[in-house]
Amino acid sequence: MFRLTTLALALAVTGLPLRAQTFDEAAAAPAANEIKTILAGNVFNVNIADGTSWRLQFNKNGYYYINTSTGYPDDGKWRTEDGKLCVEPRRTAAACNEARVSQGLLVIKRLSGEIVVYRPK
Repeated sequence: MFRLTTLALALAVTGLPLRAQTFDEAAAAPAANEIKTILAGNVFNVNIADGTSWRLQFNKNGYYYINTSTGYPDDGKWRTEDGKLCVEPRRTAAACNEARVSQGLLVIKRLSGEIVVYRPK
């Protein structure tokens, strides 16, 4: 029991959800071109459960930039697959995250399992 409590506390402190979240049943998995149309040439704000906020800029040439409220910057390449947004940042590991569209907004499941909304700036 002590180990489980310690793990739960560690996850709470790091801001990781205790269990993966699920997409709203009405959220549709978009085609690669739909995700690209939503992102290309636009800037988004994202609020993370731990209170951090991100500013994401997706350029039409396949490069993106991220700046966080903690002062962390990164950039790299981005691409889309059906139902996925894939990024190759310079400072962290590449990843493909599940994507959905809900009420006209792009919704992404982070590797931590947290679901975040990309709100156009």
